[in-house]
Amino acid sequence: LRLARLARLLRLMVLVRTIQLFDALYLMTTAIKASLLALMWSIMLLVLFLVMMGLLLQKLAEPYVLDDGNPLDGRSEVFMYYGTFARSILTMFEITLGN
Repeated sequence: LRLARLARLLRLMVLVRTIQLFDALYLMTTAIKASLLALMWSIMLLVLFLVMMGLLLQKLAEPYVLDDGNPLDGRSEVFMYYGTFARSILTMFEITLGN
């Protein structure tokens, strides 16, 4: 009878340890859920900054690309990175990520 009680107590101790392990997991998932709104706003601000800078750089590079006095290889390279709005945003995204 005492051995059965000891076994039940041992199982209870194992259960308490397991619950304590999941307590840390619960804390981490709760923190991630709480930070999702801040992450969303950060991503929105980053995208807004990339779009604005991409548009600015595309407009600044346009006269250089259209000028026939500049060398063709330089103009084609500038056009490859900043020639259109989409390419300019992609270049800004790559610069931001350090790629």
